Amino acid sequence: VKSWGVTAALAPPPPCIAHRPRVVSHRQASAVV
Repeated sequence: VKSWGVTAALAPPPPCIAHRPRVVSHRQASAVV
């Protein structure tokens, strides 16, 4: 689980999130993680 979380954090955001503004995507990514 930890490795997956680290990989998700290092890997680029999914297209659906990347499509949204960077500020929103960054906040959502932080909330998800």
